[in-house]
Amino acid sequence: MKPRYSIQQQSKQAGKGWWSWSVWLDGTERDLERVESVRYLLHPTFAEPEVEVRNRSRKFRLDSSGWGEFLLRAFVRMKNGKVQQLSHWLKLDEASPKETTGGGQLEEAFPQLKVFLAASVVDRPQVLALRNALIKNNVQLVGAEDAIKIGEPWFKSVSKAVGDSDVMVLVNTDATRNWVPEEVGMAMKANKPVYSVEVGSMDVKIPGLESTKSIRVKGLGDAAAMADRIVGDLRSLVLARQSKPTSLK
Repeated sequence: MKPRYSIQQQSKQAGKGWWSWSVWLDGTERDLERVESVRYLLHPTFAEPEVEVRNRSRKFRLDSSGWGEFLLRAFVRMKNGKVQQLSHWLKLDEASPKETTGGGQLEEAFPQLKVFLAASVVDRPQVLALRNALIKNNVQLVGAEDAIKIGEPWFKSVSKAVGDSDVMVLVNTDATRNWVPEEVGMAMKANKPVYSVEVGSMDVKIPGLESTKSIRVKGLGDAAAMADRIVGDLRSLVLARQSKPTSLK
């Protein structure tokens, strides 16, 4: 039987227009023992919009404060590697803690991500393992070689594929600087978030990507093994981009 979880909360006014609040994961003791960590996605204007909690004894509780309500999302990572996603509207009012305690709703099916995979042709054999692992994690994947259409200019075909995607995954190796900067430029022009998989210890700089979210791995085999984490990061990026920019903290 699939474990069932919900997000519970408490809120308390800490000053004029300011609230202290807490959220935690609720479930049976047996189900909570299956959880390794909970990664909370807050409003993007928080100083730390993503917070990972591993404290099982406190039901993966997160304590914070702010002045506005927002939709909070939580990625529940199981010890077996699977991930469940929950959403909860953080409510702030004058009611007692008991009355402001509420449950989150399980999102059984996160919309399938459309990902453009930017990688050097030189790295293609090694990229295949990462590509297959992402597909197994419910990702619709396309690369430059998939996008090219007979009789249509390369730039036009690839630019359209980048524009139709939700996010770009850049495999950043020493070979990258000679092959994919143009594709990255397409993503930036289309206002698509870019997630960089930094391979090895080399620091390959691509203009405009200084502040992008990234993960560093020893090799692409390691990246494939971490596909579920990468997909969780991609979802966070897309959700943050979709959120309203109003400051709540």
